[in-house]
Amino acid sequence: IRVAASSKSPASLAGAMLGVGTGINVTVGSIVTVDGSPNENNIQGFATGIKSFGTLTVADNDASIHGNTIGIDVSGGTASITGNHIYDNTTGVRVTSGGAATLSGNNFDDATDNGTDLQITASAGASFHAAISNGKLNGMICPTTPSGSLKWYA
Repeated sequence: IRVAASSKSPASLAGAMLGVGTGINVTVGSIVTVDGSPNENNIQGFATGIKSFGTLTVADNDASIHGNTIGIDVSGGTASITGNHIYDNTTGVRVTSGGAATLSGNNFDDATDNGTDLQITASAGASFHAAISNGKLNGMICPTTPSGSLKWYA
């Protein structure tokens, strides 16, 4: 499955009631790409913007994953999160429940920042740390893993 805006208008997913439900739910065994090029997707106002138990690629969503309790929740499976603008969420990206993620070139900075940019819980996958490169973090990273439990980094 590929979720992408058409060349005529951007895709818009907004929660009917702020902070309720999931915008995109990737089930076990599914492969989903949320591609913001050529036009942006708008994923805002949910309890969870994107939740993945499968294989997820989120790429080039420049100003669209915001205003959620959790922007992207990798709760199992794997995710590649590249070139997105993820802001104004309580938690920008969370990796938990055996999930693994690679993050590259994401911008977590805006007029309204995330409460926590990246949360890696103790139940994240065997490589419990997410790879982060070439991004702009502006907020907190909270690795709640056995070797980094509850130490906040700014």
